[in-house]
Amino acid sequence: MSRYVLLGTLCAIPLSITIEDRETFILHFFLFIPLSILIIFHGRRYWTRLTGIDGLVILYFCWAAMSFIVNLMASAWGGDYGSIGPRITSVGATILYWIIPFLIGRVVFNSDEAIRAFFDGLMIGALATAIVLLANYAYIWTTEWEMVRYAIGQRVVVGVCFLSMIFIFLYRLRFCACLGVFLLWLVIALSETRAAFLQLGIGLFLVILTGQILRKRQKAALVFLASVAVVVALYTGFAATRIEWMLDLVGSIGEGGAPSEEHSTLIRLLVWDAVTSKVFQDLPSAILGFGQLGPAYVIEGFRYLNLDIERFSAHSEYLDQMTRGGIVYLALFLVLYVGVVALSFRVAKYSPLLGPAYRGVAIGLIGAAVYAIFHESVRYPWFGVMFWILVGGLSNFWGRVRKTRRIREVAYNVPSVRSA
Repeated sequence: MSRYVLLGTLCAIPLSITIEDRETFILHFFLFIPLSILIIFHGRRYWTRLTGIDGLVILYFCWAAMSFIVNLMASAWGGDYGSIGPRITSVGATILYWIIPFLIGRVVFNSDEAIRAFFDGLMIGALATAIVLLANYAYIWTTEWEMVRYAIGQRVVVGVCFLSMIFIFLYRLRFCACLGVFLLWLVIALSETRAAFLQLGIGLFLVILTGQILRKRQKAALVFLASVAVVVALYTGFAATRIEWMLDLVGSIGEGGAPSEEHSTLIRLLVWDAVTSKVFQDLPSAILGFGQLGPAYVIEGFRYLNLDIERFSAHSEYLDQMTRGGIVYLALFLVLYVGVVALSFRVAKYSPLLGPAYRGVAIGLIGAAVYAIFHESVRYPWFGVMFWILVGGLSNFWGRVRKTRRIREVAYNVPSVRSA
């Protein structure tokens, strides 16, 4: 197995443990980062001039650093020493799951073939993840039927759906590839996560719009696979109960205090209101945010019916970004995100080998952007690592393209044209 394939496989497996209520992805500590360092120092690193993507990434993380330093100094000056530890922990997670993967993606790939091998590894890891999640679902179904809905979770599906979009374009849609897509989509359907359903629907719609890429029969097959996945999920047990879980507009608090879908929505709205009010309480917090502190450390817990809501997230990537770094931080993130999507669509013009894969990346990111309205996406470590290493790989590719174009311009005495 190629070292790049292995790197992609490890990147796509969300193996984690819980340490003090925090999900820690141990593969990134013990395998992913050491393997990346080994590849970097035992292979030819490909350095190019900074690209536009690099510039946006630098601005984004520099603003995060400035927000952190200013808020850290303010906390120390005001005697708020309790927030220093969580703030430093958050910065450490940012370095581990975001900055390091971007740097790895930026320097580890020395050719289009290396990036393509990494994509193959991602697909291997995606299928392995889907099989394990489905097996766990089947086990819980036979042991604790009432808890089966939580066997997959609401976060991992953002990465599964994203990878499925790449899978569609990376391989020819024959039986084996269609089976792989079906397994990934079955995970999404069984999770019963409404945001993931919306993400998948938008992704599938965009795939269908790519008229010149897929034939009508292939598009029809994809629609059929998505429909079958949803039907299987609905009828794995009592269909009426599952439909009530997803669509019930009245809702009730179940046994053990588990909220229904409607109560989950109301709690999310309360969190959104509290987070937004806190961020915009004054001008400094609106511009700089809270220096990488998450919403759970910014707003106090509250009580909803008989539930104590204490440890919670923003339930939105965009609110989380704004809380940690203010509106400028959010704006930089959005500009970077749009730039990555746009450049991903352009890759096909310069690389037939990587074009299909990055077309899937672009469509997958558009779907993930909609999912991010309701849940964290890039801030979720597993998806975040994949996002940032792919952004680094995209910048790596674009830097090599620009260098090649400059060499050709010099060779043929063509005046240099500033690239887009």
